[in-house]
Amino acid sequence: MKKFMFFATIVAMSMVMVMPAQAQTRKEKKAAAKAQWELEQKQKAEEAELLHKMKMDSIKRVQQQQAEEEAWEKEKKDLKREGQRAQMQSKNQMTQVMEGGVQLIYTPCMDEFIALNKVRGQMAAQGISTGQDTQEAAELNANRVGLSDLTTRFLGVIKNGVEQYSKDTSTPEKQRIIGAQLEGLAVAVGEKAINELFVVDCRQFGKDRYQQYVCYEALYVPAQQVIDAIAEEAVKKMDIDKALFRKRMQAELDANAAKENAALEKQRKEIEE
Repeated sequence: MKKFMFFATIVAMSMVMVMPAQAQTRKEKKAAAKAQWELEQKQKAEEAELLHKMKMDSIKRVQQQQAEEEAWEKEKKDLKREGQRAQMQSKNQMTQVMEGGVQLIYTPCMDEFIALNKVRGQMAAQGISTGQDTQEAAELNANRVGLSDLTTRFLGVIKNGVEQYSKDTSTPEKQRIIGAQLEGLAVAVGEKAINELFVVDCRQFGKDRYQQYVCYEALYVPAQQVIDAIAEEAVKKMDIDKALFRKRMQAELDANAAKENAALEKQRKEIEE
């Protein structure tokens, strides 16, 4: 019995010693688990914050890119509108030249234009092009504008020359034939010859404030060669006096040149004053 009581006492003492140790271990585990959970929550919060920041930065970049693209599109539209306005102004200037006689516009190649007009047997024009995306486009447009002015004025001279020639024919019947046929032939052949024979004497490039290309030209056509081409074709197709036709055409060219040069000199003096 005593042995049994001794053994029970030892067991009881052992249980008393083990229970606090087990309780302390559970507490530590609980604290460690809580610390781990808090760490994980903190990491998740940091990750969420980082993802949110990255998302907002991405949205800002997209918005900035969209704003830049919209600004660029607006600038391109403004540039295009400015270029179209400049082209229209250039076109209007050349229309005034064609409809109202010579208009002096001081630009690069202006001195060459004036000098070319003073050479007997030539007719000169200005080619002005602005607001073009490339140098090649500016050159082509300047050619088109200058050649359009040159052709329009030259065809006016040709029509006047044909009218003067038709008045010199010997019979009313010839006058009716000339009036009906020669003018159409002269205009068609003259326009073709002008397009083949015109020469660009001066060409200068530049850029406007929008970095768009501009081009200035002075071009001319050897008028006598155009008249010769018309006369040669007219002789083949109708009964005309070739020498008289050339004489009347030359007289009209000389009268036109004198009128243009007088207008140029007058406007030059007004500008210089």
